[in-house]
Amino acid sequence: MTTRWFLLFSLNILLIGATAHGQVINGSFSTGDFSGWTVLGNPTIDTSTPPPGATDGAVISTTNTDDVPDGVTPDTIQNALGVILPSTNDGTEAPVSGEAIYQTITLTAPATLTFEYQTTAQDLRYPTTDNIGYSLTNTASITGSDPDPGTFYILDASTLGSYGPVTSGVIAPGTYILGFIAYNTGDQHGLTSFEVSDISVPEPATWMLMAGGFAFLLGLSRWVPLRCPARR
Repeated sequence: MTTRWFLLFSLNILLIGATAHGQVINGSFSTGDFSGWTVLGNPTIDTSTPPPGATDGAVISTTNTDDVPDGVTPDTIQNALGVILPSTNDGTEAPVSGEAIYQTITLTAPATLTFEYQTTAQDLRYPTTDNIGYSLTNTASITGSDPDPGTFYILDASTLGSYGPVTSGVIAPGTYILGFIAYNTGDQHGLTSFEVSDISVPEPATWMLMAGGFAFLLGLSRWVPLRCPARR
């Protein structure tokens, strides 16, 4: 790479680094812990089976008072994440206990959430007794006296041990609480858990800015040649 191209590339990267927003902190758990995340219950870090391109994964379990007594109440999850946890698929059993991880992200342009997950354990009575999924709550909707709760998106836990990608719909600009949740319901025996990693929210504006910035710098270089001191 010539000196000119190297300088153009480096300057463009610096511009992008100064303007990129909305990225998930520690989305691949490469720190080996939950840095950047707030933890409810006792989720764990798995270093043995991360998805391609990720370092580690976060394992989140439904938990219950009989088998794993280290979960938190549904109210704790709902109040922290600003989301209402639905009853199980048959609609008869209310949430009992679970675990969650969450953090706040800010989007300055429309974006999509992407991540990979796999089911690591499954209650024998699934899907009538457990739910796993993620939530998105616009913080602007929970500051008033009558908050509009965020949305809980149920993930399929019917298969075990195989990572699969998930891409959300387009998310409008704003500040959101992003959470990953597993919870049990009236059933008190067995648990369902899932592992999530490679969590990202790239903004289209960032990539457009990168392409536009590079084109601008390339054009500028034709008018203002970049020169380096001659070697002696």
